[in-house]
Amino acid sequence: MTLKSGASAKVVPVWQLYAERCAEYAPEKAEGITGVPAETIRKAALAYGQRLDPSTGYGNGGIQYMLAIEHSGNAVQNVRCFDSLVGITGNFDTPGGNRGGTKGGWGSQFTPGGKMNPPEITEKILGKDQFPLLYPWLGMFSDARTVLEAIETGKPYGMHLCMLSSGDHMNMVNASYAWEQLKKLDFMFASELWHAPTSQLSDILLPVHHWLEVDCVRISQGATGVEGATCRAIEPPSDTMWDIDIYTNVVKAMGKEWLSTAESDYPTGEEQLSETTKKAYGMTWQEFRQHFQDNGWTDCKEKYPDTWGTYRRYETGQYMAGSPGFWTPTQKQEIWSTVLETYMPDSGFELPSYKEPPHSPIADPELCQEYPYVMTTGRRIPVYFHNEHRQLPWCREQWPVPRVEINPEDAAELGINQGDWVWIESKWGKVRQTADLYYGIDKGVINCEHQWWLPEFSSPSKGFELVNINCLMDKDAQCPIGGATNIRAVPVKLYKATPENSPNGNPTPCDIDGTPMISTPDDPRLKAWLPGGTGTDQHYED
Repeated sequence: MTLKSGASAKVVPVWQLYAERCAEYAPEKAEGITGVPAETIRKAALAYGQRLDPSTGYGNGGIQYMLAIEHSGNAVQNVRCFDSLVGITGNFDTPGGNRGGTKGGWGSQFTPGGKMNPPEITEKILGKDQFPLLYPWLGMFSDARTVLEAIETGKPYGMHLCMLSSGDHMNMVNASYAWEQLKKLDFMFASELWHAPTSQLSDILLPVHHWLEVDCVRISQGATGVEGATCRAIEPPSDTMWDIDIYTNVVKAMGKEWLSTAESDYPTGEEQLSETTKKAYGMTWQEFRQHFQDNGWTDCKEKYPDTWGTYRRYETGQYMAGSPGFWTPTQKQEIWSTVLETYMPDSGFELPSYKEPPHSPIADPELCQEYPYVMTTGRRIPVYFHNEHRQLPWCREQWPVPRVEINPEDAAELGINQGDWVWIESKWGKVRQTADLYYGIDKGVINCEHQWWLPEFSSPSKGFELVNINCLMDKDAQCPIGGATNIRAVPVKLYKATPENSPNGNPTPCDIDGTPMISTPDDPRLKAWLPGGTGTDQHYED
């Protein structure tokens, strides 16, 4: 290439670099990594990459990927691999393709009006040196490990106060480590609906409005979505407060600026709702609330015909506030990331790349000899949502204990039967869950439930350290770009819990006084949780 100055430079096209990177992973090599036969990989690639009807200009469909690939030691690069594949096959923002979020309506109103944290604040954000991309994005994020280590070490400065709103140490890096560090804080308050384990550490517990007690704007995603309102079903108790008002008042008491475009320096939650409804409808919140109750939902396709439910929005300026292109420095969908090249130079992350989980049999074979099973986590439970509802009698009756899925052949080799309590142990901790034999999981792999705690326990920790699977995580195993903790491929050992190898001589986890946890749906303690202890049948009728 001849530059403007007249000098010449030799460059390699990004497409060539990407092709060379892809060539490193022939289907046979991918088979060794994934366990998927090479021929199946070839068929899948051709089915996805070759358009069934080239005349339409559409690809062959979207790739549904969610939390599992993000909960890994290579989260950002995993997502980039998918997005690059989607882009080069013509499946980006097309009918049936990977469409992404929709802007228009409320979605375009939830912005801070360009106001950012002042430089003296953003420069102090923890972790910005190791994870520099968390730092410029709204200038407010740190990864959990860095914050907890600042509490532990006092470096680069000490952490003394925690304001907790729906936060949960049980999903932060290693749960046991997080608990020990949060205990060291000088002061902590939590705004919560109930006294979950993390809030046990708080000096003050502030009760908040339930979502049925809150007014809020409401949007339904999708190409033919609607927007309207969530109108409180009942008045909240007088001693509760909306989270937004709690934190606005805290900021006001500290004498700090509340970043908002509202006229008031410290707007109430309702005033902040009005900022949104005024922009979209020219109404205050109360006016819009009544409008919604009188007229129902607004069809976004009718209200925003140029932006809602459209495709190839990179061609019409919807990604770049009027200028065609993507939200990148080059305004292109970048295979070679100029952002990573800028913020993490010499990292080698510019191209999407595969990386073994930090403690896989390939990356850490010595550790995996001692801990031969590969553990994944995050199994969804129908009656619970993350750490919620274990204190509700009906939910706990349906699913009283945490379960670990084990291939029956593995279970037979270990002398484990359906329903047995088993120890799950890693280099970083061990907990117990009950065996759930399942042929749908590969030999050598187990699948564990997350976010367990035991509200029936009197201990401050509510027994999380006995059953919560995040106690087994390596806190330092993180995505090098985004800081996500690796929780999807952890080497563990598995063995049956017996009276001989269990505290209190009981395989069932016990409270500090030796009382076993609730483990059957007929445990009388469940009735004691009901209002007035009236019993399950009456509870259902109520």
